[in-house]
Amino acid sequence: MIEDSKSSGGEQILVAIILFIFQMFISAFVSDASLVSNGTIQLIYSIFVLFETWHLLGTGRIFKKNIVANKKMIHYASMIICGLVVFIFLQDLPFHFAHSSKMLVGAGILALSSAISEEYIFRGLFTSAILKIIEYYDSISFKITVTALITSFLDASLIAVPYILGMTKLSLTVFGLEFGLNLLLSLVFFCVRMMTNGFRWCVGLHFMVDLMLSITTTNPLTNPVIGGLLAIVACLLLGGLFIYLNLIDHQLLTAESAN
Repeated sequence: MIEDSKSSGGEQILVAIILFIFQMFISAFVSDASLVSNGTIQLIYSIFVLFETWHLLGTGRIFKKNIVANKKMIHYASMIICGLVVFIFLQDLPFHFAHSSKMLVGAGILALSSAISEEYIFRGLFTSAILKIIEYYDSISFKITVTALITSFLDASLIAVPYILGMTKLSLTVFGLEFGLNLLLSLVFFCVRMMTNGFRWCVGLHFMVDLMLSITTTNPLTNPVIGGLLAIVACLLLGGLFIYLNLIDHQLLTAESAN
């Protein structure tokens, strides 16, 4: 049921690792540049990532047939999206939008470049390669869940490695929150990739979430009520994500058995 791609899993994972390393260092080294310059550099790189991914995969689909296009799966998917909307709404309270048009343009370019490069590297190349490798291990029943955890952890590590190397100056508390937020959002984007069996909606959602988070200036830690609500919603959202991933694994096993 997994869609065939033009290249082997080994080639995909090698290229994905190289692109991941370049993405990490580009993000770290241009962090001191202006927002527009930073975004432009990363957008050029993201376009290169897009073309390289399509060259290796030849398709944007994960499954040959969309196995999650049924009422039950759509119901759970709707709950996940609603949970994400509530989470982002709470994350951005109180609303303090940037008023500088130059800052908004820079934030938009940066959000778009991040959405393209991260989706095509992690939900594209890494996902395809890991699923190909896991297919050889019949003992692993939860193939989609395992793939989601690995790719989401790698995505969240974009800020972890520079922090460990001392390339970014964050307190341990802020780093932990940023890593946890990135991990949670990566799992959401992975589930959206499974829902739609393509890249378009996934990239669009990623762009909107990144833009919303980047054009607001708020710190949930300063408000214990909002912080507590965020923690509750995050836990509920995380639980819903794992239920959804488990259902996809069940659907995949059923489809493979039928074939």
